[in-house]
Amino acid sequence: MSDPQFFQLVQVAVGAREAFDEAPSEEQWTQLLETAKEQSVAGVLSRALEVLSDGQLPSRDQVRLWMVERTKAVRRNALMDQRARELTERLVSEGFRPVILKGQGVARLYPDPTLRQSGDIDIYVPGGREAVLSALKGRVPLRRPVYHHIEARFFDDVEVEVHYLPAFLYRPSRNRKLQAFFEAQLQPGNLSGGEEPGFRYPGPVFDAVFSLVHICKHIINEGVGLRQVMDHHYIMKALDPAGCDEVRRVACSLGLDHLGGALADVETRLFGAPGCPEAFLPDPRRGARLLEDILLSGNFGHADTRSGGLAARFFRFLGDYPSEVLWSPLWKSWHWVWRKCKGYL
Repeated sequence: MSDPQFFQLVQVAVGAREAFDEAPSEEQWTQLLETAKEQSVAGVLSRALEVLSDGQLPSRDQVRLWMVERTKAVRRNALMDQRARELTERLVSEGFRPVILKGQGVARLYPDPTLRQSGDIDIYVPGGREAVLSALKGRVPLRRPVYHHIEARFFDDVEVEVHYLPAFLYRPSRNRKLQAFFEAQLQPGNLSGGEEPGFRYPGPVFDAVFSLVHICKHIINEGVGLRQVMDHHYIMKALDPAGCDEVRRVACSLGLDHLGGALADVETRLFGAPGCPEAFLPDPRRGARLLEDILLSGNFGHADTRSGGLAARFFRFLGDYPSEVLWSPLWKSWHWVWRKCKGYL
């Protein structure tokens, strides 16, 4: 599946081109907006309306619909920033040194941070699982503790996941390397933010590796959307040459270099070029398969109507990312037993 007009809209929005090859019809504009909403990038893509000439703009009614999505993104980002500050203040007052993951930190790498569509708040709280859970119990409603995070109801209008590990890989030997990398990257001297915007977040080297791990998990389990790919693109653009080298080295050691190549190809097709061309060579074969899945799946697989579910995804991506795909059922079996023994089920 491919949609040249949607690709062109993305490229106009990110500054890779100035116009469509041919102006979309009103019906096509309706479909472009629906696809943008499925991929959770309508706010970012609304930037294209600032660039297009009058002859290529949609009708006023269509423009209003795009502006509604833009306004939603701006308001949601303002709320998420506020909640991230409040959450940080609360956890700092209890003796923790929390770090915001993904979301509101990565948004600051976008040309207009207010237009990135926000989801929930992921916050890393160092100290280990038992210490973090002990501190939270009785103070905030908790549910569904898993290996690396727990859902905590701090707010009624924003979901929060408290991480005691930032992320993980299914293969144990590579997961140990990943955790050592995260620990080094999350030292105070490597963090950004602070008094303004009111919370701390990691630097782009951490974010680039974290993004690869996050995308890999969602490819295997349910699907990944354009929002995650766009996050990765802007993270990679923020790297300096030394950062690109570091990300490539770490990705190779973790077996994520094939995914880096697939994403470099997807970014070339969608955005005109990879975020950091020096990091990974585009892999057209893996990239074409990943892009097809992105377009069919929508954000986190919510738009996927294909049959087969998890088993189909297993075989679809086995040849591309064999290590994580093959380790996933073993890890998930262990995880079920572990949760059962811990009383988390």
